This record gives sequence, structure tokens and C-alpha cells, in this order.
Amino acid sequence: MLYKRGISVRHSRLTTAYDYLEKVYGQLGFNQLNSDLLKHFCLIRVLEPASKIKSIYLLQKYFGVEYKKTTVFRQLQQATSLKDQVVVAAIDYARQNLDFDFSLVFYDVTTLYFETHESDDFRLNGFSKDNKINQPQILVGLMVNHTGFPVYYDLFPGNTFEGHTIIPLILGIKAKYEIGRLTVVADAGMLSAANLAAVEENRIDYIVGGRIKKLNLEQIRFIAHKLDQTDGKLIRQSEFIFEYSARRAKKDKSDNERQVQKAEYLISHPTKILKRSSFITSPRNNTLSLNRETIEKYRLLEGIKGYKTNVADIPDQLC
Repeated sequence: MLYKRGISVRHSRLTTAYDYLEKVYGQLGFNQLNSDLLKHFCLIRVLEPASKIKSIYLLQKYFGVEYKKTTVFRQLQQATSLKDQVVVAAIDYARQNLDFDFSLVFYDVTTLYFETHESDDFRLNGFSKDNKINQPQILVGLMVNHTGFPVYYDLFPGNTFEGHTIIPLILGIKAKYEIGRLTVVADAGMLSAANLAAVEENRIDYIVGGRIKKLNLEQIRFIAHKLDQTDGKLIRQSEFIFEYSARRAKKDKSDNERQVQKAEYLISHPTKILKRSSFITSPRNNTLSLNRETIEKYRLLEGIKGYKTNVADIPDQLC
């Protein structure tokens, strides 16, 4: 809009942002990697994410940093050997500045796709969180501390099931850094029954999202009664912890209302049903109806989040 109005930019503060990020890069200990190219591409990636080719152009345009394309591709390929040094620097910073000791970590996985339809031994098609099902990808497993600061990562072939990444990663870290007690927090899909058995066997504590919608109606009624829609309240039942959030309840209520409306519409237009809805009962005598029990369960669960854990010494004031 400024250009359309005939206003030209005489001064840009992008260099200020660059200088700040460069300082942070050094404070994190990454200067010891001795790779100017890696530093420059990390900084430009934060300032203006783009392809490697465009990043070369942007570095020269904004900061007068010049690289040849062949140099960039060769040195970035070599930079993969710096992974262990990157991790060591991140862990050292977290230990010295963030009171980090591996006693509590959070783990999740994401996918990164490539703008190509050609795969190889590592870039493979799999379940894509970016909805790019026809493009090869890799999986990135990331571990962070309680503030979200990354302390470890690993890469996996694109067709790897995300639940199969956590056990080798956790066990590898535990052995490598001689960790005593470790508690890992992950979502429900990450720690299957087999994974939970593995972490128990290796004396690893866990807190994972609980699949509370699988509980029966009487159990859900009891939990909802105990929480009594009190914002921030927690209760513990055996290996489960349940929490009520008024903010979450508002969103859940809106989602449930839309699902009920959709179910009512589909009952009135049965020919438009493409897949089974949990809010609609199975057809009986070609008659569809609302699944009242499921709807009640979802309504009672509005605002309630469940966690499964083997941690026994959680402070009483939390539960």
C-alpha cells in the first residue's frame, strides 16, 4: 500500500532484527559450530522464510552476504554432521540458564513435506499433517522443556508411524546423558499400550492425554459431578487426572452444537451421509435418529481434559 501511494522506504530496521537474532544465536552457543553459512541461513529463515535459492538472494539484497548456489548446497549438506554439536549447545544453554535437568520433557512429532513428487530412502510418502498426501516428507521428533525451549530433536523417514518414534528417542537420550528420573509428556496418540508398557519397563514416568470419550456414561457423569464446572479444578481417579477449563468448555460447546446440527441435517437428508457420525444411531429399519447417549457424554465432557500418568507423587494441591 505504501508503494501504491508513492511513498518510498528510506530506512529499514530489518538490520536491527538481524543484529538481535545474531546476538541470540551467539548466546545460545551456536557460534561454536563455526559455520557462518548455517548461521546466515538460520537468521534469514526466521526473518523471511523462503527456498534456499531465494534465501541466497535475500541475504545479498538485505545484508550484502553473498553465496554461490553450489557453495550453499555443498555446505548445507555437510551441516547435517553438526547435529550432535547443535544438541549439546542447546542442552548446555538450557542447563545453565533455564534450570533444565531432563526431569520433565515434552515430546511431539510433526511432518515436513518437500516440493517434489520424487521420493528416496528417507523422504517418503506417509500421513501428512500438512495435507500433502502426494508429496514425500520426513518426520521431525522434537523434545522441549517446560517453557518450550527445544533441547533435542531427531529425524525419521516419512512413512514412520509417529508413535514408533518416541521410545527409541527417549531411551537413546536416557542412556546418552545418564539421566536418572525422566518424565515425558505427550499427546494420547503418541503412547500406545505397547509404548506405555515399554516406558514402564524402562522406569520412565509419563503424562499423556487420556482418551476420556471412551469412558462409559456413568463414569463421565461421576467425573463431571466432581469437577462441577469449576474452572481450573483437578481430580484424580487411579492413573487418571481430570481437569476442567471454562475456556475449553466454551469451544467444546460450540463444536458440539455444530455436530448436533449436522447430525439433524443428515437425518433429514440421509442420502447425503458419506460416513458414519457418532451423533447418529446405526440404522434400524432404515430409520436414523440422534444418538442421545453419545450426545449426553459429549455435553458432560465440555471443558474436561483427561490425562493418564504413572507419576504417583503429584502434589495434593493439584489433585
